[in-house]
Amino acid sequence: MEKTGPFDYHVCVHRFDQLEDYLVYPILVENRLPELAIPLLPGDGEVTIDLQAVFDRCYDTGPYRRRVEYGRIQPQPPLNAARWAWTKRLLEQWRR
Repeated sequence: MEKTGPFDYHVCVHRFDQLEDYLVYPILVENRLPELAIPLLPGDGEVTIDLQAVFDRCYDTGPYRRRVEYGRIQPQPPLNAARWAWTKRLLEQWRR
């Protein structure tokens, strides 16, 4: 597999019947999560999923806001120093 570059996270999507063929979406933590084309059954088309909207909905309705101490510990995998500082500033703004 070829390296995709200095990204924070990757999303991998493939058809269940074609495990060797997949798309990798590289993501920087400061960018909005992308809309992804999600394959369905063979012969069916794809559906587009707004990954940021799905993430936001799960976060807003789940226990994460109450259970995770954001900004106190590094996420895993850890962010580089510049992105960690950006994250902490963003959290401070959000808390106000």
